[in-house]
Amino acid sequence: MTARTRALVFGVLMGVASVMASERPIKRSDVVFMGAKDKGIYEIYGATVVSWGSRPWGDTENAIKQFRERVKIAHDLGMRYCGGAAFRTAFAAMMDFDPNWRDSRCLTIEGKPITIPWLWDHKHKKTGEPAYWFCTNSPGYRKFLKWQVMLAMKANVDGLHIDDYNGTAGTEWKGCCFCKYCMAAFTEYLKKNVPAARLKQYGIESLDDFDYKTFLNRKGIKTIKDYRGILQKPEFLGPDYVRFLYFSSAAFVDEARKYGEQLVGHPLMLSVNSSCSSPQSLVIAPQLSYFCGEVHHGAEKSKWGPQQNWKLEPVWTFKLADAVNRPQCATGAGWDWAYVAEHKKPGLVRTWIAQDYAFG
Repeated sequence: MTARTRALVFGVLMGVASVMASERPIKRSDVVFMGAKDKGIYEIYGATVVSWGSRPWGDTENAIKQFRERVKIAHDLGMRYCGGAAFRTAFAAMMDFDPNWRDSRCLTIEGKPITIPWLWDHKHKKTGEPAYWFCTNSPGYRKFLKWQVMLAMKANVDGLHIDDYNGTAGTEWKGCCFCKYCMAAFTEYLKKNVPAARLKQYGIESLDDFDYKTFLNRKGIKTIKDYRGILQKPEFLGPDYVRFLYFSSAAFVDEARKYGEQLVGHPLMLSVNSSCSSPQSLVIAPQLSYFCGEVHHGAEKSKWGPQQNWKLEPVWTFKLADAVNRPQCATGAGWDWAYVAEHKKPGLVRTWIAQDYAFG
């Protein structure tokens, strides 16, 4: 186990006891839809919950009316409906929302903006700007994200679902974010969470004027390649910084949920687009009502026979979710669905459904 993984696991275990005592709002018999559908579709499948229920597509009267109609259709069938917000992919809406959006971009140690890799072919329709990765530690972007939550509360929804909830956490494979907001927040994190004696071992006598980027630059760490090389080395605060990113992202998710509850006037179920399958994914577990995301089901293995389709990752995911008393609602990963479509094997989907209900 790496130092980075140990640091994440330690923080996760601190909250597991409270998670274990919580009530499970999603039953094993629930049929959870990842998005709003027509009444007839709900009835065919016996749907009971809409997750990924999104929000009005804008703050116009007509958009809000259409959203409320979607929620009403589900409620009339006795279903629960979760509104939603996108914490990473709504880059174009952020640019339209905030004229100072450049101030909220994630920046590498080289000072270059980070773009979202899987949106490489997306651009803002009017400006042609690429899909920037915006920082969930910046006040401008947080204001935009809460605006999304506000729209999602325009109907009497039962829950909040957040897509790409980690926000800035996850940038480590792109070199991490070194924007001024992350630097300031990390200094405060160190003051509260890292003993002064350990900091002195790394040559940090005081945090009064500490800046993580400057600290690394003085040690010769100036490029993305340099930083990737020290990401797991405690003396460079690599594990501490990654841990800070994940826990600060989780803290803001909790803030967003509480904001939504103030607006709608009652408690909300909370779910995120995630599978319960790693130390990083467990950080958010104490706050969640349930996990709801993509799980790799190994569709490509089916070419060697039906027995090969029983990939262990879904089983591991469901059992880990059981261990922290959080239901896991799942769909296949993107490449699973691509394989099914390309090879015309809908029977695989039926196999996944049977397997996933059997294990949780």
